[in-house]
Amino acid sequence: MIVLADTGSISYKIVLFLHIISAFVAFAPGFVNPVVNAMGRQSAPEAMKPLADLQVRAGRTLYLPALVATGILGAGLVVMSGETWKFSQTWVSLAFLCWIAVGLIVALKIIPSEKAVAAGDEAAAKAVAMFGGIAHLLFAVLIYLMVFKPGA
Repeated sequence: MIVLADTGSISYKIVLFLHIISAFVAFAPGFVNPVVNAMGRQSAPEAMKPLADLQVRAGRTLYLPALVATGILGAGLVVMSGETWKFSQTWVSLAFLCWIAVGLIVALKIIPSEKAVAAGDEAAAKAVAMFGGIAHLLFAVLIYLMVFKPGA
């Protein structure tokens, strides 16, 4: 196997840095949007439709691509690590399963529900909250897996 880098190299650290930054971009709206929406409903209900429209656009053009980049960069880290990390390790396999699940939830449930909210469907806000909560839980599992690396 050709080793592109080791876990102490500058190239590995750059990819790790980009992996972490993309994760922040991908998951931040899941934590920020519910708070902003609650504040908006209380203080500026007339701003909710334009806000929902912006959240849908940002989800498709910024947050979902960042989520995809997070997984691709994570795979790159495994490849770059040589023999340190392997796709067969429990923590890596479970992390990729969680990443795929979050991606599907965001693409198939959260973004369409946010579109429905932007179109005036107030009931869809419950779906956004529910699937957002599931995504939060999976994000916590992902962080656990990457910090504690069970099966490494």
